[in-house]
Amino acid sequence: MSEARTIGGYTLGERLGEGHGGSVHAAEKDGEAVALRLLGERLDGPRAREARILARRIHPCVARLLDSGLDEACTDHGEAGTAYLVTELCTGPSLDAWLRAKPRDWRAIVSVFVDVGEGLAVAHVRGLTHRNFKAGNVLFATEADAEDEDARPRIVDFALPHIPEDAAPGHLAPELGSGKPATAASDQYAYASALLQALDGKTTRLTGGKPTDAILDPLMRALATNPGKRWGDLHDLVAKLRRAIGEETEVVAKEDEAAPNRRRVWLLLGLLIAAATMAGGAFAGWY
Repeated sequence: MSEARTIGGYTLGERLGEGHGGSVHAAEKDGEAVALRLLGERLDGPRAREARILARRIHPCVARLLDSGLDEACTDHGEAGTAYLVTELCTGPSLDAWLRAKPRDWRAIVSVFVDVGEGLAVAHVRGLTHRNFKAGNVLFATEADAEDEDARPRIVDFALPHIPEDAAPGHLAPELGSGKPATAASDQYAYASALLQALDGKTTRLTGGKPTDAILDPLMRALATNPGKRWGDLHDLVAKLRRAIGEETEVVAKEDEAAPNRRRVWLLLGLLIAAATMAGGAFAGWY
């Protein structure tokens, strides 16, 4: 029986996933179960600053970074050693898996995304950019949490050195394709794209009728090609979505008047999904 591998004092267990950003393992140190990601490069400069911010609990929907470092004895990723990130271990399903597990009321889907969006917005205020937001990078802490209406899933995969090559292509803002750096505006685009896909009635099975224009119109603005035409910040978009859930009755009465606008929304979504399909399969998240 081979001896368990250790990185930075953490004993590695089951491999939970792998992508361009590095493999992710369940790990343990001093009796605490964690998730440990091996990185292809060390965290320097801005990424090291982001790691320090994530070490604090900035929002319930943002997974806390517990530790990071460089194991010089491990040379899997170069002679200089292997960098690693350690976060809370989430054993529940991803938001992507939750969406596909069974039919969901579209209002419940929006409610979960609103909670997650608030976490992402707080991260932006702290100077963080995710670079690869998608439903696969949002995890429930436990299986039980996934069916608890009050439970909040957590965003993982902050503080990666750069945009992963396996990032969800359908959610990448247009400006990133021309080599511009990721920003809060590009995160906003990815967030809106992920929510719109969750509401398409194809990748997920929706109940409760069709999403109203009070939901769809704000998402369309967030998907503007020009970053300057999107919402000023994600807080603005999330506030619109939250109010829209509460104003559902008033908006539903206008549903027929808004039908042409809704068709444009679903056409845009179809183009986004087609782009993602043409780009090939991508790693679905940490796990």
